Amino acid sequence: MSGPLILFSLPVLYFLLFVFVTSTVFHLQLQFSKISTSPLEILPLSTYRPEGIWTVNSQGRLGNQMGEYAILYALAKLNGHQAYISPEMHHHLAPIFRITLPVLPTSVTQHIPWRDYPLNNWMTEEYRHINGAYVRLTGSPCSWTFYHHLREEIRREFSLHDHI
Repeated sequence: MSGPLILFSLPVLYFLLFVFVTSTVFHLQLQFSKISTSPLEILPLSTYRPEGIWTVNSQGRLGNQMGEYAILYALAKLNGHQAYISPEMHHHLAPIFRITLPVLPTSVTQHIPWRDYPLNNWMTEEYRHINGAYVRLTGSPCSWTFYHHLREEIRREFSLHDHI
């Protein structure tokens, strides 16, 4: 005599797997948000470099934020300017990664005459010569061609905190 026969259809198994993975992701996200990180490093206005401020139009979730950070880091360095990130980007990345770019307060951002500079999805020669002191990179680029020459620096920026 055999035991009770329990049949699960494939869609039911997929649904249960989806519920398990989703709940695990939400649980981990909640745990990461509770981890105390260093206080938001906001520099006073007097410490900003006079030759300009470069930032990026921060949008999307973690993967997009990482790509935008890396592209901002690389293009600002390539053009000889200081890069700054928004408090929102800092909120997404700082609890997980050892990022080093300073945070530009929203109160300062609102008073800057930004030059929006749209980016394509790949690196071109013109991006080596971007003019402007107050540049905000826009678009949704996600190509490694922007920062492959800084691979080790980008890896250091995205090294995980010890508690992870």
